[in-house]
This record gives sequence, structure tokens and C-alpha cells, in this order.
Amino acid sequence: MPSQFRFQCRQPSLPIYIGALVILCLAFPPIALAGPSVFPTGVTAYNPSEAYNCDVLFSAGGNTYLIDMNGNVLHRWDYAGFPARMLDPALTGGEKGEIGVQLSVVPARNAKAIGLVPGLPAQFRDRTFGYADWSGKILWQWGTQAPGGAALQHHDWRLLANGDTLLLSERLRRLPDLAPVSCLIPLSMK
Repeated sequence: MPSQFRFQCRQPSLPIYIGALVILCLAFPPIALAGPSVFPTGVTAYNPSEAYNCDVLFSAGGNTYLIDMNGNVLHRWDYAGFPARMLDPALTGGEKGEIGVQLSVVPARNAKAIGLVPGLPAQFRDRTFGYADWSGKILWQWGTQAPGGAALQHHDWRLLANGDTLLLSERLRRLPDLAPVSCLIPLSMK
């Protein structure tokens, strides 16, 4: 008779573990979805012994900023760059503080008129590219004389040693036997 009261202990199966985990996640969602809710901005860490002390040039919010390694703004230009780049004084007759930037953009309402796809990001909509000095005075610009009336500067440029500017630009062309542009827009953008 004692054999009738025997119990065997078994390890719970994997589905039981998964079920318990799901129940915990549903019962305590803040723990299951833990993540930062405050994101730091500015210079978050700077160790002078491990980083070269220099200034940084970048564009944000339609402006170009020159900051030091502590995040202090040294100068601001009212133009954005894609990318903004400081001109080498050896190529500018010794002048310092001259930058290459996008000087104007094609308004979104006119984007389709020059062949751009409406609704896409504005990163390739620059009308004019050029150089500005420390005070923001435009020294040289190009774009309105380009085919279509806009530079459409893509993502890179260089001031060459001979004084010419090399500008990567895009030209949108309709090729025969291809689907119309409206068919090429990803579904997530509609």
C-alpha cells in the first residue's frame, strides 16, 4: 500500500517557464519595458588625456556651429551644411573661418516641379551651395545656374587646390520603360 502514495518530482517543461515569463511581463510592464526616459545632450564625456583637444564643426536645426570639446559654442553661422566643412586657409589666401554650406533650399511646395519626389526628406533639396566667411557674408555660390535651377548637392564637396569646387550633385531623370516615381515610394511613406 505505501506505493500508492509515491510522488515523483519532475522539472517543469519549457512552456511553463515561458508562460511564467509572459505573466510576469504582463503583470509588471515598467520592468519589462525598462529604458531611459531622459537622454543626455551636449558633451556627455570628455577625457582630455584620451581625446585630441580640437574644435568641432557640425550643422543642426538649419545652422552650423563651431564648438569646443566642452560643448561651448565658439561661433554660429545661419546656414546648414550637408556636410558643413571649414575651408583650408592654404586654399583661401590665408583667410580663416570660411566654411562651405548650403545657402538656400528648394521650398517643399516646388520640389515636384524640379523632379524631386514629394514627401521625401529635404536633405537633397538645396538650391544653392556656397562659401561664407566668419561674419556669414556669402563669398561664392552656385546652384541657380545648374540644370533645373538648383544645385541638388548630394553629400560631398571639395575646394580644389586650383580654386575650383568639386560638388557631388544629383540629377533626376525619367528613363523610358521604368515605373513612374509614384510606384517607387515605399509603402511606409504613403
